[in-house]
Amino acid sequence: MAWQETCVMDERLCFVSACLEGGDSISELCRVFGIGRKTGHKWLGRYRRDGVCGLEDRSRAPHGNPRAVGAEIRAR
Repeated sequence: MAWQETCVMDERLCFVSACLEGGDSISELCRVFGIGRKTGHKWLGRYRRDGVCGLEDRSRAPHGNPRAVGAEIRAR
């Protein structure tokens, strides 16, 4: 028997579609998919806000550096 390969996006999409069907609670679906409830709610919220694109991985890099040198100081 061959191993079944799935990608992360497919798993997230299956989770969201199962949530939207409404058969089981989100807590139960999180147990089935092996994720935390906070993560499940995050994916569901992103899907509702951004569609399928919301389920893609996002950068964890900081958006800015609070200790960065300002533009006018750099200009001097």
